[in-house]
Amino acid sequence: MIMNPCHTKKIVENIYSIKTSIVNMYLYQYADKYIAIDCGSNLEKVKENLLLLNINASDVTHIFLTHSDYDHVAGLPLFTNARVYLGHEELQMIDKTTPRFSAFKFNKPLGCSEFELLLDQQEIEIENVNIRCFATPGHTPGSMSYLFDQKYFFVGDAVSIKNGEIKPFFKFFVMDMKTHLKSITKIENVRKAQIVFSGHHGYKIK
Repeated sequence: MIMNPCHTKKIVENIYSIKTSIVNMYLYQYADKYIAIDCGSNLEKVKENLLLLNINASDVTHIFLTHSDYDHVAGLPLFTNARVYLGHEELQMIDKTTPRFSAFKFNKPLGCSEFELLLDQQEIEIENVNIRCFATPGHTPGSMSYLFDQKYFFVGDAVSIKNGEIKPFFKFFVMDMKTHLKSITKIENVRKAQIVFSGHHGYKIK
């Protein structure tokens, strides 16, 4: 089981990756503010990498979570000025309705008191940034992917990327493989996406 996130760096003009252990979070810059996609696996590592990029946590205004697994949400308490979003069907993963791995293993509550639930194909405008939501369940029931400005597709753990090709994620971590495979097809059919950004395997330029 090999995970290969990209290093902390600027990827393109307005997109940054932050590496915390085996996972990436991303920052999308607009004007002098930032939108985060996921929040990493370790709060202190997120803080250290923000310093490396010379970005203040207070300048992150919105956070779009691809799902609620701990390695994607650990840094949430750092971003006290941000509005938080996640897929509507992911609520069951954080209110202990649906277990993550067994009848006794649940995801933890999010490290924030308020969040907004999103629906498939919902669109959000943040100043001049357009974000379109794509429900991509399978890894978790409420996994959500986000297409920014019709070019940059942030998909979390809905895919892995191996040798430049989009592949299924590791079976052990996928809650519903049949649905997961349908979500991969859905992602591949978004022709406008120029770059696909994954949670654990870097990114693919289409």
